[in-house]
Amino acid sequence: MAPVTIDKKYLDFLIGGGYHAASSDAPTAVELVVDGKVVRSATGANGEALNWASWDLSDLQGKQAQIKVVDANTGGWGHINLDQVVLSDTQAKPHSDETGVNLLVDGKVVQSATGANSENLDWASFNTAAYKGKQVQIQIVDANTAGWGHVLADQFTAADKPALSSVQRAHWLDYGQDFYAANSFNDAPGGRRVMIAWMNNWNYGGNIPTSPWRSADTFPRQLALRTVNGKTQLVQEPVSELHTLRGSETDLPGTTVTNGTTPLGVHGSTLELKTDLTPGTATRFGLDVRTGAGQRTRIGYDTSTGQVYLDRTASGATDFDPTFSSTEHAPPRTRRQAPAPARPRGRLLRRGLRRERPRPTGRPHRPDLPRPVQHRRRRLRRKRNRHPHRYAGLATGIHLEVTAPGVLSGTAA
Repeated sequence: MAPVTIDKKYLDFLIGGGYHAASSDAPTAVELVVDGKVVRSATGANGEALNWASWDLSDLQGKQAQIKVVDANTGGWGHINLDQVVLSDTQAKPHSDETGVNLLVDGKVVQSATGANSENLDWASFNTAAYKGKQVQIQIVDANTAGWGHVLADQFTAADKPALSSVQRAHWLDYGQDFYAANSFNDAPGGRRVMIAWMNNWNYGGNIPTSPWRSADTFPRQLALRTVNGKTQLVQEPVSELHTLRGSETDLPGTTVTNGTTPLGVHGSTLELKTDLTPGTATRFGLDVRTGAGQRTRIGYDTSTGQVYLDRTASGATDFDPTFSSTEHAPPRTRRQAPAPARPRGRLLRRGLRRERPRPTGRPHRPDLPRPVQHRRRRLRRKRNRHPHRYAGLATGIHLEVTAPGVLSGTAA
């Protein structure tokens, strides 16, 4: 496209097709080039439908610019759709394709729920504690005409406790996105049942920007059956052989953390962390690992939901697929639910560790904290293995006792 002079505040355009970022090896993207440099880029959303996108060009007024369409991908959704590129004084608004139920307070959407691309009705809940005494409104939106372009809703009830969906009621082997094709070993030493899985997801498994290979296996886990609250349940814990990786140990004194983050001052390529956290009045608190250059992976606890969460929305390069950047939640594991370790009489022949390209290291997080949080004790064991590892996916085994590589620092939120 021939160069044009930027004399409007916005560049509006319709875009669709593949979601392969301009920074990837095989992008499908629209780029804005000024002075020979790419200053803006956009992709489709892995869908054929065209929808409005817009760039704010306030900082580029009077400059010569060129639109560049990059279509360099031959895999799934390996194309880009573009139409109606216009300079404008008004910002184009994307068409709503929402199908869902919204909770409105003072005319604003404060919570939303959608279906799961299924005709089966299932329970969903809005937490209304923050809106006690206010007038609320239920809004049903049916603005999609494509596949699953409708919404079903029934039986709205006010209650003291949330109704749990079928997904929430299930007893999951793993609460993260990257736990696929789990296998266990036959005739393992000591009669143990040991499980290992592929730590990846077919949604983006072929697009992870690592080289020369992608992904890893999970840590091996030992399975057992236990009676929990009168019910037989499958429980698991990392195999005891992982203890052989432990090296020297570092004890850190208790630390009080106010709103924000506080570095722990410990660096290492591969660390095992054991920590006791006391929340005070914090609603969320935890640890950031693998931090640096604006990156971090957050492991935390939410007191309002009673759940552990792992946030990888800022875990390095996350723009290669829209489903990778996520926050996963899980109920905390209690020690009484863990299987008693069997005495090993041999050695597992298959290990769940593979090296991937090193990444910057990290620190812990703590947002919205009215009063200090007590970070009582952290114990860090340096691993004998000195090579940096990054466990692709970072969502297998979400516990406050974690094994994760990187610089560690505590924060509250």
